[in-house]
Amino acid sequence: MTAADLVTTVRNVRAGHRTLLQILPIYVAVIILLMAGEAIRGGFVSLGNVGSLLLLATFTAVVSFGQGLVILVGGFDLSVAWTMTMAGVFLTSQAQGLNARGAWVVPLVLAAGAAIGLVNGLGVAIFDIAPIVMTLATNVVVQGLVMTSISGTPSGKAPPFLVALTNRSWGWLPWLVVFLACFTVLATLFLRATPVGRRLHVIGYNRTVAQLSGIPVRRTLILAYVLSGVCAAIAGMLAAGYTTTSALTTGDSYLLPSIAAVVIGGASILGGRGHYPATVGGAIFLTVLSAILAAVNLSDAVRTMITGVVILLAVLVIGQRERSH
Repeated sequence: MTAADLVTTVRNVRAGHRTLLQILPIYVAVIILLMAGEAIRGGFVSLGNVGSLLLLATFTAVVSFGQGLVILVGGFDLSVAWTMTMAGVFLTSQAQGLNARGAWVVPLVLAAGAAIGLVNGLGVAIFDIAPIVMTLATNVVVQGLVMTSISGTPSGKAPPFLVALTNRSWGWLPWLVVFLACFTVLATLFLRATPVGRRLHVIGYNRTVAQLSGIPVRRTLILAYVLSGVCAAIAGMLAAGYTTTSALTTGDSYLLPSIAAVVIGGASILGGRGHYPATVGGAIFLTVLSAILAAVNLSDAVRTMITGVVILLAVLVIGQRERSH
């Protein structure tokens, strides 16, 4: 081994240690929450209940990957709410509970999600519209289109293959958790081992430096929003498969968690830093917290307040850590 190889190896080891230290805290917090849940209600950490919690966290984790890409480049995607709803409504209304129809509906839903993301990306990258304004406007437009197309009432059922994916399990382990594990591996490799993933980090860290380095900033920004739309569409279809039907409130319940999971996972809201495994941990944390709050019979309003306080504390802690570094 040459001296240069040795230096590279040492740097990689140090980088791995830093990454582990950034990911580990959220999973420690999850373990503490699980212990608290067990103290409140016996059997909370049983394999069956843990499997159910991981299943429910999957929906948030998938949509949060796309949201995390947008946050990584310094933006927000508020259109994930009705992109998810659109995906579920379109899937069930067109598939009508048939696998044969679902086989062609699923690609169309993914294309629709990509189109919504493309509109957002063009508005932000080309026309320089503020991300919050652009994605909020897109969300309203998508809502109007969905409501008009279904006359205000969703119909139909999800295809059986999606129902199976989201409801069946091997013993205590749901199939959907295996899907999340595979999704996490692929998403992490995308962010850490591909040129596009590295470009996203550079753009979020310093857009001027990225431009001077020859990185196609606008094209990469557009891609981030397109992927966010696709992830929201996937999450919407999975949610519809889990319930077998669609609802007009599906997406709204995932908008705040999609952002919160990224932030609680340690990502910088200013962009440039984030780890998807930590985002998955953030999604699990929020799911476990919600289950504990439900176990103590708190009202929805109180649960929402507590969740908001937790998110605020996470932002303050992360901000303090960034200033100390």
